[in-house]
Amino acid sequence: MFTGLIEDVGVVGALRRQHHAAVLTVKTKLAVGAMPLGASIAVNGACLTVVKKSRGAFTVDVSPETLRRTNLDRVAVGSLVNLEQPMRLQERLGGHLVTGHVDGVGTVAAIRKEGGFTIFSFRIPAVLGRLFVAKGSAAVDGISLTVN
Repeated sequence: MFTGLIEDVGVVGALRRQHHAAVLTVKTKLAVGAMPLGASIAVNGACLTVVKKSRGAFTVDVSPETLRRTNLDRVAVGSLVNLEQPMRLQERLGGHLVTGHVDGVGTVAAIRKEGGFTIFSFRIPAVLGRLFVAKGSAAVDGISLTVN
């Protein structure tokens, strides 16, 4: 489980596509040494598993299903990605509950200013529309937002 509060913006350091899947290495300022192999990490909101670590970087496998349902099929070496480590149940929850199980990809339809706020409007696949409720939450690239 995650909170939707981004901890770091990482940089894709390596990307290898193989058999409709991918192996992704991300450079980060997070404490990679403290991440056990097998740890979960949200990359642009998708919960992935750390399979390899090096100094300042971690590697994850990205399944064909994850590539189909996320924007990770569009990243390239040098792309920026939002990162969040899983929440600890004993800590205060600062955002929303975010599972890291991504249902689909939307697109930004409009951006407008309203006072001191910036309002983003999104287009989403019709099949996902029934899952959204006013004042509910949705994660965009791992950032938890409130549906207005």
